[in-house]
Amino acid sequence: MPQMEQNGNQVQVSVVIPAYNEERKIADAVHDIVSYFEQKKLSYELIVSVDGTDRTREIVEDMAKGNPYIVLTGSSERRGKGMAVHEAILKSRGAFVGYMDADNKTPASEFDQFLPELEKGTPVVIGNRALSGTLTASSRPLARRVFSWAYLLFTHMLLGLWEITDTQCGFKFFQRDAGLELFRAQKIMGYAFDVEILYLARKKGYAIAQVPVSFKHDPDSRMSVILGNLRSLRDTCLIRFLHLND
Repeated sequence: MPQMEQNGNQVQVSVVIPAYNEERKIADAVHDIVSYFEQKKLSYELIVSVDGTDRTREIVEDMAKGNPYIVLTGSSERRGKGMAVHEAILKSRGAFVGYMDADNKTPASEFDQFLPELEKGTPVVIGNRALSGTLTASSRPLARRVFSWAYLLFTHMLLGLWEITDTQCGFKFFQRDAGLELFRAQKIMGYAFDVEILYLARKKGYAIAQVPVSFKHDPDSRMSVILGNLRSLRDTCLIRFLHLND
């Protein structure tokens, strides 16, 4: 049982972890996030949105038995990272809501830099690996680096998010009202959902703060370099069309 006591139903931070077949890493990720928020004495809920058929669900269920602030959702089907985050955000209760990756590429401790922005009311606060100099680390495969650069340029040209130099960092947080509005409007359920959320935030006039975060490349990516990237390109092309009347 965690040491920290939540104050009734009030939750300061809701953290979503989308996890597709992450049985090797999920226990460490959950432990690190829980430890961080308890050490900071921030009331939290950790929503693990599990898709897939490996033991990830069973591992999280076992951890939740000893911690009532761990919540499990998801499906045995692979529905897409965007769907996993979408479903969990709409179930969240926190004053601040957001998500982190299940593989600890960016550690929970980076939330130290997010909290001041959120506490002063910034609607959208996103991690930016380019600002920290870790996005283009040589440990990342050349193919991924080339696609990331090309995709960012394509996104800028298509959607006009020129000031955002890292759209895909899996570490983003929102004021509750802003987050719920954006994710209720979300239509892209694959990897390009990050871009859609940022496009919607800019379209609705929300201020976006970019925070430098550390990043460690993990070769065990859930996304296919070719097929996954082609789907992301297709979905990105759809974003403006899907939100013409928003």
